[in-house]
Amino acid sequence: STQSRSSAASDVYKRQQRADVLTTACKFSQVECVDVLLRHMHEPAAPGGAHVPGMMIPFTSPLEAACEGTTGRDGFAFDAPRLAIVRSLLRAKAAVSSLGYIGATSVRSALWLAAFKNRPTCVDELLAAGAPTNTACAVTGATPVYAAAYNNACDSLTRLLSAKADARAGCRAQFDQASTKIPLDFEPIPGTAPLHVAAALGHLEAVHVLLREQAAAVDARTTTANSLQAIHVAAANNQFDVLQLLLLHGADLTARTAAGATALDVARDNNAVQCLYVLEHWLGGADQPAAAAAAPAAGTLPTSPALA
Repeated sequence: STQSRSSAASDVYKRQQRADVLTTACKFSQVECVDVLLRHMHEPAAPGGAHVPGMMIPFTSPLEAACEGTTGRDGFAFDAPRLAIVRSLLRAKAAVSSLGYIGATSVRSALWLAAFKNRPTCVDELLAAGAPTNTACAVTGATPVYAAAYNNACDSLTRLLSAKADARAGCRAQFDQASTKIPLDFEPIPGTAPLHVAAALGHLEAVHVLLREQAAAVDARTTTANSLQAIHVAAANNQFDVLQLLLLHGADLTARTAAGATALDVARDNNAVQCLYVLEHWLGGADQPAAAAAAPAAGTLPTSPALA
């Protein structure tokens, strides 16, 4: 009947309103407010909407909102309230494997956000609750490990690798970044694995963690047509310190791209002066660990990662 449909619609609306308020409270780390709302709600995993323009993602679950937090609340001073909320949501049976949505497209999980934002305590709680370690962003294919490597979130990266997360799974070779509308500083490089993106962005610590844990192969190639190794990616972006670390871990100076270019060729083509200096010293048999220290000072580096 019309009356029953109206009543059902009203119930849905009320549940959505409560979900919106809970999501907002989680976003801003309001512990007491979250506890009160959870006592009066039966669906702690219900996605909430965007009451604060530019601050909330439509259809973000409370658990994701808690892990993401607000701009400027990335310090350890906010770990305690954030962690308390995550624990409260998990006790209330919030689903750790659910994905947020933008329109009809599932985007990323709470673990993905915690890894990207480098919330190691949240990562620990989610892993302990059974969160899948390799649930990727449905748009880009980026895993939590990729997100952590992209943002140099080494504390989270270490925890994920200890939980046997896959460090070799990369982004899709093709996706429409503009259509994702993900309001984060996240622009993954198509076809790259975590080691490649960390090398491109100059994240020396993340590269070190990936290689130290033997989670990533130093000779792994991108899935793009140019088929690059991390050594080529570092050379293309003049990341000489990363290049030096890759070489110390056995990267092959003679490895070639699909076009037949070595790292030296790539560095020369991209005018990567520091990388040229390091590579020439390695090829010349100079004191290799000292080569990077003696390299010329940095000039103007590319503003976005380059792939030769």
